[in-house]
Amino acid sequence: MRELTRILICDSDHASGSALSLELETHGYRPIVTSNPKAVPVLAREHQPRVIIMAVEDPVPLCHELKMNPLLYAIPLFVMVPRGNAGEELGFLANEVLPSPPDSRLLLAALERYVQPDRSGKTSLPKTETRERWIEVRNHSAYLFEYKGSISDERMTSLQRRISELLSVGRNSFTINLTGAEHLDNLSPASFVSLWQMTGRSGGVIRFVLPVSTLASSLAGLGIPVDEYLPQGLSGTVSRHATARPGEDSQ
Repeated sequence: MRELTRILICDSDHASGSALSLELETHGYRPIVTSNPKAVPVLAREHQPRVIIMAVEDPVPLCHELKMNPLLYAIPLFVMVPRGNAGEELGFLANEVLPSPPDSRLLLAALERYVQPDRSGKTSLPKTETRERWIEVRNHSAYLFEYKGSISDERMTSLQRRISELLSVGRNSFTINLTGAEHLDNLSPASFVSLWQMTGRSGGVIRFVLPVSTLASSLAGLGIPVDEYLPQGLSGTVSRHATARPGEDSQ
């Protein structure tokens, strides 16, 4: 029932946060309010809200911290920023970027989409875009990119732009996990080849994790390193290693 739906609000403006809390209460939500960004991960772990809404001066570090936490990674993030201030990185991390001051109509409509069950009784999260989160690998910060839902070449192009940005600031270790993606065989192998070569030219390392599929076989045939996982949670993996170095043309 929606009256049990917890929404965590972090607004650096205490008055604005209180006003938003009252607005959500009138629509049957149970808001939890803080003006301290450092309290958000603690409150999120304790209350497991259905959505986190934040209106803070610099939301990107907090978004990264939430996406780094495997217990909080799946909670949708709504970020409110002044119009025109939403950069590409924030758009990549947040599920919804909304105007600040908040437009109640837009916010309530977004909440309805994320918290209302669909006819099958399952929660429907409409946005299935690529998400990133940090993981620690051998004491170095690496990036894990995962995708769930119907994927397309357009999404892969968006991912390539993001990895290019990270390479430009010295990040060089990436894992692309597409075991939860749908319609993989509609993807062009060229986008994977491009990602692999771009990373290699910058001295980086990229790893693709895919279900056993025609796409995985095609990539292995092109010399792209692929870890294949059997479907339906069956045990066992198939590792295919590159026959060419990153940055070299694969024919």
